[in-house]
Amino acid sequence: MVNPPRHGVESKATVEQYNSEYAELSLAYKTKAKMLTSAFNQMKNITCTEVEGAMYGFPRVHFSQKFI
Repeated sequence: MVNPPRHGVESKATVEQYNSEYAELSLAYKTKAKMLTSAFNQMKNITCTEVEGAMYGFPRVHFSQKFI
């Protein structure tokens, strides 16, 4: 990912394979991030902003006044 294959340097097949694999991985990460966000937000008294990037989720736990 740091030094991806380039047209004119590597073969067209190599560049296309890289782009295909990159897109597949990217889609998989986005799907997992949405699943994680959804799982947090379905929990009682927990909210979470949309998970992005490296799958770091920052859920917020809401305590009742009685608990505090």
